[in-house]
Amino acid sequence: PAMQVLALYGMISSIVIPGPLFMAMGKPELRTKLQLIGLIIFASCIYHFTLWWGMAGTAIAVTTYVGISGFIALFVTFKLIESPYMSIFKILAPPIVNSALMALVIFATKAVIPGHIGLSGLFLLVSIGVAAYVLVALLFDKFFNYGAYDLIKGKFSMLFNRATL
Repeated sequence: PAMQVLALYGMISSIVIPGPLFMAMGKPELRTKLQLIGLIIFASCIYHFTLWWGMAGTAIAVTTYVGISGFIALFVTFKLIESPYMSIFKILAPPIVNSALMALVIFATKAVIPGHIGLSGLFLLVSIGVAAYVLVALLFDKFFNYGAYDLIKGKFSMLFNRATL
């Protein structure tokens, strides 16, 4: 379970890294203050979570720290760049929904496959996951004009054009 929790940590930390933005806007003190807040959150969680849940607790503490301090960092970033909160929601909602539905399809497929999943099962799950993600992205494009069709078409044409070189 620790690696699964740390995968969530990686996803969150990839979204909320405004430190360079603060530096570029001449506000390095914001980065320092946010790191101090994160340290306080982390220090208050690490001992107890590790004591209660072992290594998974340590992973949960790290993920909690990144999640809470990341949320605060996003809030500060929106205030700093004077951007409405819904603008980021419009940008992030489709990929998050795509990823969640893809994960749901993969978990459902994995539940149907009996026994141990070997290399061929992994290939099957990855293929199904990619297909589910692309399908949901195309549905988003059809109903919300998200622009995924042109992007996917361009990526596939680039992939197949490289294969023929």
